[in-house]
Amino acid sequence: MSAKEFMSNCMNSLEEASPRIKIVLGVVGLVGAGIAACIASSKVKEETKEERKAFKDIHKIRHAQKADETGEKLDPEETVSDDVKFVYTDKDFAKDVVKTSLSYGKKILKLYGVPIAITGLSIALIFNGTHVLNARYLAMSASYGSIKKAFDLYKERVKERYGEEAEKDIRYGIKTEKVKEEIVDEETGEKKKVTKEIKVAEADPTACSPYAMIFDERFGEYVNDIGMNEALVKAIQSIMNEELLGKGKRYLVMDNLLDRLGAPEDMYTGETMICGWRKKSGQDDSADGYIDLRIQRIFIMKDGKRVPRILIDPNVEGNIYDKVVKDLKYSA
Repeated sequence: MSAKEFMSNCMNSLEEASPRIKIVLGVVGLVGAGIAACIASSKVKEETKEERKAFKDIHKIRHAQKADETGEKLDPEETVSDDVKFVYTDKDFAKDVVKTSLSYGKKILKLYGVPIAITGLSIALIFNGTHVLNARYLAMSASYGSIKKAFDLYKERVKERYGEEAEKDIRYGIKTEKVKEEIVDEETGEKKKVTKEIKVAEADPTACSPYAMIFDERFGEYVNDIGMNEALVKAIQSIMNEELLGKGKRYLVMDNLLDRLGAPEDMYTGETMICGWRKKSGQDDSADGYIDLRIQRIFIMKDGKRVPRILIDPNVEGNIYDKVVKDLKYSA
């Protein structure tokens, strides 16, 4: 790899991660600004000692002047010499207040200037990073919607021409094979060979869908009986439909399905938390309003042998977070 290609790859990686870098830097900056502000606060008393003394002297003269007018008796430490008291005018008072206030403000700004600047920059970084992430999220959502629409149209055309069963076989990379199987006649007890058609996966059948999975030994509810496994998955589908269509729930997510199947931890992701099914709320609602796990018994290769497994490809609506939380105000 040339130096130019290396730098280009580095810049592309940096650009991709830039929103997260900005947010992290913004958070670090806010923490640093807080520490700097605490340090500045410890210096305020010492740095503004002269201004605080000046304020005290100004108000001491003012108090002494008012005491002369009202006849109030002052403590010895509150007294002011007549030379100062009688020549100190309202104009002098206003001038000294403004001058001392400006000096005090200048020192405060000097002490807190750096923390304020860091805080402003950090907030700008966080907002900018969040804005970029939101823009990317919206772009990805729009792109996903277009791709899904095109793929759905393609599937419908394949169904119309070749039938639904053929469309599934093409989508999952499955071919139908004829195999001979020896069975025992229940009436005569004789053994005979019959020809059966089986569905065999030529490639990974889950590659065509982000939600497809093969129910196998990884799942806690799996048993070494294909019939029982198929019955279990169908029962889970029925139970989840009852939950979704009943009064208890208004939506379900992939995590709910994975919990019932006893899925391994690595199958739980951020996507499985927000992708799922919604209860249909009206005629114009795009939700299916029901759960179809699209269960199919197939054969896959394992240890050089064909073994039967259950393929699950849920009719997940996709990301339902915005519709549930923001638009439809659904609750669990």
